[in-house]
Amino acid sequence: MRANDYIKNLHLLPHEENGQYMPVRYAHTSAERSSSGSCLYYLGETEWSRFHVIDCDEYWIYTLGADLELWIVYPDKTFEKKLLGTGEGASVIQFVPRGSLFGTKHPEGADDGTLVGLVTVPGFVEGSSCKLYSQDEVSGQYPFLKAFWE
Repeated sequence: MRANDYIKNLHLLPHEENGQYMPVRYAHTSAERSSSGSCLYYLGETEWSRFHVIDCDEYWIYTLGADLELWIVYPDKTFEKKLLGTGEGASVIQFVPRGSLFGTKHPEGADDGTLVGLVTVPGFVEGSSCKLYSQDEVSGQYPFLKAFWE
């Protein structure tokens, strides 16, 4: 089954990073912030997610569709491109540590979108856990990331 077809029944919401999502669950252990959170996230084959930094660790779990590239600049300013999925060199789970700047897109030639499960530790807090960056901000600070949009 193609991810593009499967998501039609999920009633996903538009996501500010691009793509679509559906919050799934938050494990509450304190009044201030949950110990973990999760959501489903879908990125269409022609979409890319905006670069952003979140204040929690994030696990990406491949569910359905095309492979997905994670472009990550770690807090120590080192760069890594990871592949999420089932293709050659890919893994079905990837980890992005808190404080990393990252964006996602499909490898060239992708013919389907990608549905993933995301787990954050601690839980994501709407409105305060994420800082989004524009293409100009990202490529100005990290010129090598211009290749992300080429």
